[in-house]
Amino acid sequence: MTVSKKSKSNILHLDIDAFIAKARNIIHEVYHNKTILSVPDYQTKTAANDQDYITKPLTPLYAWAGGKRRLIKAYRPYMPDFKRIRYYAEPFFGAGAMFCEVFNQHRAHIKSYHLNDINPEIINLLNTIKRDCSGFIDELKAIEERNHYKTLDGQKHFYYRLREEYRSLPVGAEYSVRGTAMFYFLLNNMFRGLYSQKNGRIFTSFQTNKNGFDYENIKNWSTALQKAVITCGSYEDVKVNKNTFLFCDPPYRDCSIMYSTDFNDEQHKQCYAWVQKKVEEKKTVGMLCNKNLNDGFFSSLPTTTDSEHINIQYSHTKARVGVNRNIVELLMVFKEKMAVPVLKAA
Repeated sequence: MTVSKKSKSNILHLDIDAFIAKARNIIHEVYHNKTILSVPDYQTKTAANDQDYITKPLTPLYAWAGGKRRLIKAYRPYMPDFKRIRYYAEPFFGAGAMFCEVFNQHRAHIKSYHLNDINPEIINLLNTIKRDCSGFIDELKAIEERNHYKTLDGQKHFYYRLREEYRSLPVGAEYSVRGTAMFYFLLNNMFRGLYSQKNGRIFTSFQTNKNGFDYENIKNWSTALQKAVITCGSYEDVKVNKNTFLFCDPPYRDCSIMYSTDFNDEQHKQCYAWVQKKVEEKKTVGMLCNKNLNDGFFSSLPTTTDSEHINIQYSHTKARVGVNRNIVELLMVFKEKMAVPVLKAA
């Protein structure tokens, strides 16, 4: 069978210039009008519909000295009405138990979160999980594979060996994905989360992580953090918008051994004043936690907002015999002071 030149030409003819012009128009339209044939990027998708991508409630990624996980239930009656809250700010992040509570229960109302801490390794951990969760998990699993010891002594030996390996990293390498995974492994295998930065990369003694790593929780954190601004610095640099729930959990008075930085009474006074100032300026709600030493320290400070001081008593688990481990938590709640109407004389 033969095909004439004329018919062959008719079958194969294509106006290349017209095709390219049409393709350019389609690409231009899709690029500039994201409602047409477009799929939102990961950050946009999770920011708008994060509840669809969270498989279970968030829990703190690690144990932390002074963490608030066991106190959240006692805090709930004093938390704000989230129907009018659009932002959440936590200047002293720690392990983020309150962030978990707000995200799990009220994320439908929250546009964005500002999470801050003075500890650069904690902030780097959050940023790494936010930006490269899969790479972080791969590195963490690689460390777990190296830790093949079945006995407690073997696991203890691996912990101290990895700790020395982490300490020996070149300056800056601790912020790589691999270095971050090493830090996270150590953080989850140290005694009661007592981590100190005072003398460099120093960790406390070994305590086995019997539960292993919850990779599903890590992935959910990555999704949740897409809506978060994560910063490392002073609490005073945290931006507080109108309609923000401001939660401050600074180092407790007389408990500096538990924290990476000292926080003296003068700094506590400044923090107390700063929280009130932000509540007044932004007409919002602030909460400040500390330890009640029964010396009237906080009650003696000037108050410029409607404030309430609540004592919450709790005890540490596994208290040592003969030692009184009861602690009185002081929760201070600050709200905008309502103007008292002036009644005109009859």
